[in-house]
Formats: sequence, C-alpha cells, structure tokens
Amino acid sequence: GEGIIRGATGASWGGLGGYWGGAPHGSYAFSTAETPNTSVPDRVYSCKSTTFPNSPCENGNAGGLPGRYNFARSYHKGGAQFALADGSIRFISENIDRLTFRYLGQMKDGQVLGEF
Repeated sequence: GEGIIRGATGASWGGLGGYWGGAPHGSYAFSTAETPNTSVPDRVYSCKSTTFPNSPCENGNAGGLPGRYNFARSYHKGGAQFALADGSIRFISENIDRLTFRYLGQMKDGQVLGEF
C-alpha cells in the first residue's frame, strides 16, 4: 500500500514545511489530521508566522495550549509533493478528501485506498 513519508521542506526554518526538521513535537513528520496547505495553524514551540505569513501557526509555549503538531505545507499552488512509502512521488491536492489523507498517514489500519 501507499503511505506518506513526508512533505517538501521550506527554504529555511520557519518557512512552509520548515518545522519538520528537529521539531520536538513530531520530528521529521507532520500530522495528516488536516489536508495539505490547510489554513488551520500549526501549533509549534516557536511560531514565526509574522516572518512567514503563509505558514500559519500558534506558539505552543503560550496559554497552556495542549499538544504540538504541524501540517503538510508547500509553495506549490493547490497541494504539495509527497514521497510515499512505496518509493513514488505524488502531488496531492489540498482538496483531497480529509479522511483519505488521514488514512495515507496511518499504517496497519486495514484501510484499502483507491485512487486519490
């Protein structure tokens, strides 16, 4: 089956996709709870959304917010490129069915995914 490995990285720390490297809340990964390029903000330890307005985020250190997570983001219009566990590279639309995208991020759940 196919599963997502990770999305494209941003140009620098704090940019689109830039939170994945060394992030204490997920390190080298992202959440598939939201579709690519979602407007839902990431919740990270050190938010730089004023520097990178296309990467919405909340400072996870403030206000006792529970949990830390980041979502797949890209400079590509309409979606993002992903390396899948089968070795293929796929462009996944930001309009992909949310449940299908969640299943792509899970292993051994018994779900059979068709075309997406």
